[in-house]
Amino acid sequence: TKKEKPTAKPDFESVKIGIICNGSEDDTSGYTFAHAQGLKKALKTLGMSEDQMMWKNYVPDEMNNSSDKQVIEEAEDCIKKGCNIIFATSYGYKNAIKKLSSNDILSKNIHKNVVIIAVSTTPNDASAIDLCATFFATFHLVLNPP
Repeated sequence: TKKEKPTAKPDFESVKIGIICNGSEDDTSGYTFAHAQGLKKALKTLGMSEDQMMWKNYVPDEMNNSSDKQVIEEAEDCIKKGCNIIFATSYGYKNAIKKLSSNDILSKNIHKNVVIIAVSTTPNDASAIDLCATFFATFHLVLNPP
């Protein structure tokens, strides 16, 4: 029989997550509460600490130019502060995430090796990754960029 080579345990120390939400991580029920609980449990499962998360609370999600601008500013602030994964937790952030993922903004070069994960996008949105299907795979992308 062949002995399996031991695989190295992934090192998540370099992972920092920015979460943009229309509520607060301190909510005690509802939509943002569910995201907060799920993300906190996933981090705990991976041996990560909550100080590896940066919350952007009460970010408007009206899908207009003013709201989109604020979503982009909050995401860019997360990136500038070391976040390499951004979760945008509202369908209302869809247009801002598309803009953030566009070549014009990416050419600023502040998004190198950053994964942006949008919740509630449509299947045809090639600029965003669906949250449910790719949460753990995202860490692989951050730790092993293409």
